[in-house]
Amino acid sequence: NLTVEIPADLQCLVFVYQGKIAIDQQLISAGQLGILSSADQLKLSALEESGALILAGMPIHEPIVHYGPFVMNSVEEIEQAIKD
Repeated sequence: NLTVEIPADLQCLVFVYQGKIAIDQQLISAGQLGILSSADQLKLSALEESGALILAGMPIHEPIVHYGPFVMNSVEEIEQAIKD
């Protein structure tokens, strides 16, 4: 079991790359991503030998557009990146 303090103003993601992990009784298996609502604590319980990457950060409140390896704020920016 692991408990991590996460400030409530941050968005949090958990990517499980090995095994199975329960977060608040929600099962996340290898290759899956959990998108978490705000909470002061993240409580993880490994159901078997597991590995996970925990990501947390401030929301950017901007539009996001992706195409292949490109991630920008608009289709126009994607088109310009391809031209460049």
